[in-house]
Amino acid sequence: MKKKGFTLIELIVVIAIIGVLAAILVPAMLGYVKKSKITSANSSAKSILTACQSALTDMDTEDKVKVSQTDWTFTTNDLTGWNTAIAAGVTKTVINGNNNNISQFQYKVYTYFNDIKKLSGLAYVIQKGTCIAVAVVNGNYPGTNPQQFSVDHYESKANYTKNTNLSKLLTYALTGNNETWDTTA
Repeated sequence: MKKKGFTLIELIVVIAIIGVLAAILVPAMLGYVKKSKITSANSSAKSILTACQSALTDMDTEDKVKVSQTDWTFTTNDLTGWNTAIAAGVTKTVINGNNNNISQFQYKVYTYFNDIKKLSGLAYVIQKGTCIAVAVVNGNYPGTNPQQFSVDHYESKANYTKNTNLSKLLTYALTGNNETWDTTA
């Protein structure tokens, strides 16, 4: 009488085949994860650039701040209090009867893109009342706009939330040139 089942050799062959497939697929899948996170960060950068443009247009329309004369660069790696923080170069105002001094610009950007507080880092450049570049870090994955950050330039050891790297990301956003990232802790 013959028993039904698999022999030990057949099971070892199947396990070996699964191991080879896993060895091939896992690195490929990790590359797709990295690419999707950088794409998501690039999307956030574009959304913030649009939110900045809208906020500047609102401020110019309300005639409270002469945005056409406004030039500044802002970099931060702490966005927890974004809607109550003060940005350099922006007139402090009271909004909606709130007694706290709130940056009108930051408040308006926050109303257009309130997920901004979930980011790990943000930098932008305003020149002559126009937002010309934005760099964001989501976790440790960078995104930039107008030049989108390329997955080929991603350095896993770099701490993109450091202010030096945020400044370099702004340069990348403007020029598209690859930078040497600061990898110190």
